[in-house]
Amino acid sequence: MLVVAMSDDRPVPRRRARRSVVVVLAVCLIGSLSWLIGFSPVLGVRQIDVDGVDIVSVDAVLQAAALSTGMPMIRVSPAAVADDITAALPEVLSVAVERHWPGTVALRVTERTAVFQVAVGDQFGMVSADGAVFRIGDMTPSLLVGRVMVGDPALLADVATVVVGLPAELTPHILHVSAMTRCHHTFHMEG
Repeated sequence: MLVVAMSDDRPVPRRRARRSVVVVLAVCLIGSLSWLIGFSPVLGVRQIDVDGVDIVSVDAVLQAAALSTGMPMIRVSPAAVADDITAALPEVLSVAVERHWPGTVALRVTERTAVFQVAVGDQFGMVSADGAVFRIGDMTPSLLVGRVMVGDPALLADVATVVVGLPAELTPHILHVSAMTRCHHTFHMEG
């Protein structure tokens, strides 16, 4: 007679129960941490710092950023916040958005600098070095007036490059600059 011994490799019910408890605890821990980080206000925005504004107001930047206190920090997308601000505020050239854990978002704003101004209807718009027209309002006496098509940012940028390159002693004597094409600029001077 042949006797074959069989080993019982099945887990003991106690081991199975212990594994089940460990798995359930691990899932609960991961779920709790996910909720804590991604959805709860515990690691939420508590403070928003805005720096570098002179032309635009802090309130305008905060409104464009669309951040609110209590919003989970992990859900703050620096690139999206920067894009929202620059899209909403033409005076803003760029924004650096930084998250400082556990609850501060810093917005470092770089505003556009006016190089010259152009007529926009019966008002004047400031033009930056990249050809963007911003801050439409009354004429600024200290800025050179350009007679340039407002709808052509490349032409405006070219005129800005030329204006920036003018010698400082010449600028006060220029009444205005006109440009019909990117290759033809005319400076009208006094006397």
